[in-house]
Amino acid sequence: MEVAAGLIKLKPESKSKVDEWRDTMESRMEEALATLVHEGAEIESWFRIKIEGQDYLLWYMRTLLRSRCLI
Repeated sequence: MEVAAGLIKLKPESKSKVDEWRDTMESRMEEALATLVHEGAEIESWFRIKIEGQDYLLWYMRTLLRSRCLI
């Protein structure tokens, strides 16, 4: 099993791009799920969070296959 996580600091003007990415993933859920299966992913989660007034994306991924968890 492989686990990876990251924190991505967002630029102030990136909200619309993040929203567009989220909407694309939601509209193409079948493809997104097929990709996760291909990667051997058990869990992939993304959260938009705010720390001290700064927006971030926090991500987490756990895969079954050791070399499939991309960082």
